[in-house]
Amino acid sequence: MKVLDYARLYRLKGFSIIPVVRGSKRPALASWKEFQERRATDEKIKAWFGNGSRNGIGIVTGVISGIVVVDLDGPEAVAFAKAHDFPPTPLAKTGKGYHAYYRYSAGVRNFQKRDDLPGIDLRGDGGFVVAPPSVHASGHLYQWVEGKGLDDLPLAELPSIIQAQRPEDKTPLVNLYKGVARGSRNDALARLAGSWAKDGLPFDECLEMACAWNSLNNPPLPRKEIERTIRSIIDKHRAKQKDSAKTGMVLTSLSDLLKEPEENVTWLVDGLLPTGGFSIMAAKPKVGKSTVARDLSFSIARGKSFLGRDVAQGPVIYLALEEKRSEVRRHFKDMGASGEEPIFIYSGRVPSDAIEQITAAVREIKPVLVVIDPLFRFTRVKDTSAYAEITAALEPLLLLSRESGTHVLCIHHSSKGNRQGGDSLLGSTAIFGSVDTLILLNRNDSYRTIQSIQRYGSDLPETVLGFDNAQRTVTIGKSKHEADLDSLKEALLDYLATSGEPLTEAVISEEVEGRTTLKRKALRELVAEGAVARTGKGGKADPFKYSCSHVPIYIEGTTKQAPRKTRKPNTVANYSCSRNSGDDEKNRKQEPAAPGIIDLEHGEVEILE
Repeated sequence: MKVLDYARLYRLKGFSIIPVVRGSKRPALASWKEFQERRATDEKIKAWFGNGSRNGIGIVTGVISGIVVVDLDGPEAVAFAKAHDFPPTPLAKTGKGYHAYYRYSAGVRNFQKRDDLPGIDLRGDGGFVVAPPSVHASGHLYQWVEGKGLDDLPLAELPSIIQAQRPEDKTPLVNLYKGVARGSRNDALARLAGSWAKDGLPFDECLEMACAWNSLNNPPLPRKEIERTIRSIIDKHRAKQKDSAKTGMVLTSLSDLLKEPEENVTWLVDGLLPTGGFSIMAAKPKVGKSTVARDLSFSIARGKSFLGRDVAQGPVIYLALEEKRSEVRRHFKDMGASGEEPIFIYSGRVPSDAIEQITAAVREIKPVLVVIDPLFRFTRVKDTSAYAEITAALEPLLLLSRESGTHVLCIHHSSKGNRQGGDSLLGSTAIFGSVDTLILLNRNDSYRTIQSIQRYGSDLPETVLGFDNAQRTVTIGKSKHEADLDSLKEALLDYLATSGEPLTEAVISEEVEGRTTLKRKALRELVAEGAVARTGKGGKADPFKYSCSHVPIYIEGTTKQAPRKTRKPNTVANYSCSRNSGDDEKNRKQEPAAPGIIDLEHGEVEILE
């Protein structure tokens, strides 16, 4: 079953469900307190766990779900449970032990590492547990023990030994120094020794204090038992300190890896920007990076499609770290913003604690998108080509996107020259290696284009990007290949219309600028469309011939002349246009004038000619 199926199953059993960050025990919500009092709707559960979400499942314990869970965290805890005849109940395998699910008992709250319960934690009111089939930090899956799932066994009553002592029932440490009676000595010694070990006291001092305390007990413990207890607790404390300092690799067996559910991707912008992803939009100056980014932000805040793709509506944070505040304001106003859109803008200098401030803002606002414009002004890197420095600078942004589920889009510059793909980014290759989506904008004399290189989904091929002068928004057009083909068709028609004689393909190719293979394709499509008529058999004795009147070719409101070179005679295959003069010219529909192109940095307009 998929994670969503498990979540719905738990909900049907009356459990309150929350999402947790994959591979951790952290809720994937800024606050989950409300789900201690009410259960999430099916729509909310679908949003958390459907559409390829990587979230794990958390089950809220306590009265809301009618369960408490005993965490048997290791062999010592498992042995204790067996020795004290814990009753059979649904059991889930965790990273190091088991979660035992029991029927809720009124007033049972959380505790960790109670002295009389070695390696055992409890989750009741105010707690939650990570449930199957979530991924543990070790890389293993939480799994129901075969024959001991929720449908296999009823929930048992919580063992009496677990209920015997709650944290608030414990004797304060200060009272233990007065000495205790038989039956409480070992527990008291363990608590006292644990507090001394946390204070960093050496073994000799701990033993001296323990012996002084023991003299007040009735009867006292044997000295050897005191020495053994003190040594054991100090050793455990030191081992725990070492474990917490370790950052080693956690290996996952292939068997466990293959059991992990398939990773499904949810999208902020369908097929382009993944939810909780990290992306870069790069271009050279004056191409339109900021305009595209603000149009994207506006589309997501309003829930309208972007470049013809569906979006997930939600709040947006936009950091305008380079442009004037007035320009940002004017652009959103031109796009038709009413002020009701959930877009939160910062314009100004980058504070020294920028990452801490944006992290706090994300937790408070819970945006679906954060735009950082531009990247290097935010990160303040000194050496843009240093792999290690770039990696360290990007790490907080990657963590922010992964842990919050917010997509982080950074605006960046392309390098000088004509490098392509990921190599076109200014700075270290670590930038390209970190992103889920790289969006590249380019500009030539005729149009601007957009393309993507993606970790998830399919790459967007280089495609013409249209700009609306009035609203300063962008639209998706034809692919660059199709646009170049259309441009060549017009150039070929223009050239043939001004030619007074049939021309060979070789001559046409020589006279009209463009890639040879594309010119050949354009010419053959013109024949197939009937724009150019062809006569002749195509052999040496009777080459193909084409006819056309000398009508100017109108391209989007302007008369366009094909670029020419010096024409050389050739007699293989002849081409000319099939158009006639006179009424044909009158009947021809003239195309409207082409829209201008916005200078995105200064709001000026450039008209194509």
